[in-house]
Amino acid sequence: MPFTNLWDTTQPPDTQLANLLGQDIRSLKLDIQQRMGAQSGTLAARWNPLLDVQPANWTGVLYFATDTNQVFQWSGAAWVDITTLIIGQRPLVVIRDSTAHAHTGTVTEDTIYTVPVAAGALGTVGVFRGSLAFGETARAGVAPVIKIRYGGNLCVSLQPSASFLNPGIVYFEIGNKGVTNSQGTSGIYLQTTATPIVIGTGTITDSTLAQNITVTVQSANAGDSQAFNQFIGEIL
Repeated sequence: MPFTNLWDTTQPPDTQLANLLGQDIRSLKLDIQQRMGAQSGTLAARWNPLLDVQPANWTGVLYFATDTNQVFQWSGAAWVDITTLIIGQRPLVVIRDSTAHAHTGTVTEDTIYTVPVAAGALGTVGVFRGSLAFGETARAGVAPVIKIRYGGNLCVSLQPSASFLNPGIVYFEIGNKGVTNSQGTSGIYLQTTATPIVIGTGTITDSTLAQNITVTVQSANAGDSQAFNQFIGEIL
């Protein structure tokens, strides 16, 4: 977030003209107001204290990322994620969507959900655990394919062999395997008719960078349709 003025504790100088006092006070009020307003917002809008003249003076200030549910503290040189120190230990819910999402009329692979996972949120052994509830509302032949990815890399793929007009649910996990750039995955699909689920052999997504969890669907026929009823995701 850009500010109108740099924060500089050496300004104004002692030699500043007295008739500029009103302007200096107004500038100070603006500077304080803008920085107070920047204490919360989206992760992408997080302001950079390094742009001010004495960034170490901001040591200890907090920033609340309203889209990723994270709390950061300025160390004097960088933002440090202290979420678990503020709200306690995980799990940390990152999505809770119970809105009905209808999908129909296309044979392209379409994205139903996009869930941001903040840089470093998984650490070296963190896990994203999710549950996805959905069902078919119409199918002409071959079943649609449901795919779950992390950072664009495939983790879970599901193509039911039988109709799943009755809603089913997928439980899955994507977790770092002791390092920040190698994930293991697991999952199970529960429905009235047993259906196989394909689990990815693992991904090599760099979790020190901000990545997305995505859920997509691709129908075999344009007249096919599906209903996605709930997606819950948390970081352990």
